Amino acid sequence: MSRFCRALVLIGLLAFPTRGSSQVSETAPEQHQRLQLDSIYQSGRSGVVKPAQAVVRDSASWRTWWDRIVANRGNKPPLPTVEFDREMVVLVASGRTRANGFKVSIDSVLVGNGRLVVYSTDVGPGSSCVSGSTSNQPVAVVRVPRHSEPARFVTRSVRYECR
Repeated sequence: MSRFCRALVLIGLLAFPTRGSSQVSETAPEQHQRLQLDSIYQSGRSGVVKPAQAVVRDSASWRTWWDRIVANRGNKPPLPTVEFDREMVVLVASGRTRANGFKVSIDSVLVGNGRLVVYSTDVGPGSSCVSGSTSNQPVAVVRVPRHSEPARFVTRSVRYECR
């Protein structure tokens, strides 16, 4: 099977019909493992003001990230438990947006061929939308099984139009 055909099969399996085949073309579908996602936290009002993507593999870094994530919450939720000997945390933050109505999600995390690939979607209002002047700072945080591979993040941007 050619690389192009393998990439098309993988894209179909991942349910990312808008992604180009060049992002995964060097790897056959059977060489990737989709990791189980456990959502820890998702909010449009995080304390992360600049765009960020991270894989957190130790408790000290996790504490630092969590403090940033909930920094602007009056009633701060407790630090979620992560067993770093067998788990790690993946997070994606959009940073401060121009208006409200933005959201980010982590869609899947794959491991294979010596790397971790995190797919996320950034959703927000399009140019026809009138939204409030209050900005938001979307973040998504998931727990996945621990892996040591370096991570690559692929974010799909989706804008919805208003009537």
